[in-house]
Amino acid sequence: MQFDLTSLVPYAGALVAGARLSALACALALAGSLVLGTLVALMRTAASKLARRLAGIYVDVFRNVPFIVQLFFLFYGLPEIGIELGAFTTGVLALSLAGGAFTSDAIRSGILAIEPGILEAAQVSGLSRMAIYRRIVLPIALRSAVRPLGSVFVNLILTSSDRHREDHRRRHLPALRGVRAAAGAVCGADLAGVAVGRRAAPPPQSEPGVMRFTDFTSHDLVLLLQGLGVSFALFAATTVIGLAIGLAWALLRWYRVPLLAQLAALLAELLKNSPVLVQLFLVFFGLPVLLETDLTPVQAALITLSGNTAAFVYVIAVSAIESVGRDQLETARVFGLSRWQALRRVVLPQAAAFALGPLTGLLVNQLQVTSLISVIGVVDLTKAGAILNLRTLKPFIVWTVIGVLYYLMARLIAAACARLETRLRAHREWKGL
Repeated sequence: MQFDLTSLVPYAGALVAGARLSALACALALAGSLVLGTLVALMRTAASKLARRLAGIYVDVFRNVPFIVQLFFLFYGLPEIGIELGAFTTGVLALSLAGGAFTSDAIRSGILAIEPGILEAAQVSGLSRMAIYRRIVLPIALRSAVRPLGSVFVNLILTSSDRHREDHRRRHLPALRGVRAAAGAVCGADLAGVAVGRRAAPPPQSEPGVMRFTDFTSHDLVLLLQGLGVSFALFAATTVIGLAIGLAWALLRWYRVPLLAQLAALLAELLKNSPVLVQLFLVFFGLPVLLETDLTPVQAALITLSGNTAAFVYVIAVSAIESVGRDQLETARVFGLSRWQALRRVVLPQAAAFALGPLTGLLVNQLQVTSLISVIGVVDLTKAGAILNLRTLKPFIVWTVIGVLYYLMARLIAAACARLETRLRAHREWKGL
């Protein structure tokens, strides 16, 4: 197969315009998330219980619901209650809200790291509460949070690739209007005036036993359960495969295998610093052309998500292994343990306890990433929501239910990992002689 890069020349203008729009959206979203995250961090460290509780609910919801579900809720659901936003505005708002939840964690950590003596000295010197926050707390907290904020902002830039979906729907609005008008003639509902984000006129009263266009049925529950099963099955499969591959890459680094260790590090760097959506399109559309073979949507999703998970598992595993003190390894060698025995009996048990915290965050994030596979035709939970949204024209209800289901799955995964982490760390506690 030959690659002809000159075929991209006619689209250079569109690519430049797209890059300019993405840069503008990212810049606005970064500013919005920084302002919102700072306000939320101050609320989470405030004396008021109500402020702390409200900020905690905001962070909990936006960290455990997939970004694309948040995007659909804002773009399709809010117009149902009279709040209609443009595609670009919705994208920037969604990115700001999602980024603010993660930004608040980094800034809150910086605030909590400030020595109490500094604050007490400021109070003694007569500074007001506002002056203390403006001159002492925020400057120190933002300096301490620079590195974590860098990771948050990189992730926000990668997430901005998901924003194209509501732009795509908006560009095809005239065609959708025609299709919905035809559907109205068939279904008996007045859908001719329906636009994206607007509700149709109420359909006439249906006769007993006749389903109208906007009715929910018992089959919708079956569809949701099927989508839920597909999402969870792909999440479980890609997690197992990603863990195996990521640990294998980490072992290559541990044993310092020439060339392979550097290749694994390079591959992990590429996968974790490029948008998952771009990786998904590359595998689904590009790999079959390159290898001259066919890939089903499920296979493409399995390959993409497994590789992406492996890249982050590699980083976590390397950090966990390196957290074990070198004195313990030297002691193990003094007792005659081989490199493999030291790894299995000394390093891995401690590294597992250290890695479970970051791994929990990764698993919750990868569960949210599974929502992207709907773009290539996999009928997961997000795709089931899109189907129900088009059939019922009740986006506020549909995307609320989808968001709640993702939230409950994320909380279940976090609770299971927390329980396992407690059991692993219990073996490290000193229990006396």
